[in-house]
Amino acid sequence: EDQFPWTADAVPLSIRLRAKNIPDWRIDRYELTSPLPFSPSSAEGEVEEVELIPMGAARLRLSAFPTVNE
Repeated sequence: EDQFPWTADAVPLSIRLRAKNIPDWRIDRYELTSPLPFSPSSAEGEVEEVELIPMGAARLRLSAFPTVNE
C-alpha cells in the first residue's frame, strides 16, 4: 500500500469552512487562478461548505483568500 500522504484522497488533515463565490475571481486558460481580488470583495450566492487540503496535495494551490462583505 502506498504510504505517500500528499494525494487529495489521502491527506492527513483537512479544514472545512464556509465560503461564498467571488464572481470576479476566475481560473485562467492555464488552470491557474487570476490575481487575488482586492479585499473586501463582492460575493454572491449561498454560503457553502468547502474543504481545504494541504497545498502539496492540491492541483489548484492557494495561499491567500480575499475577504468579502456580507
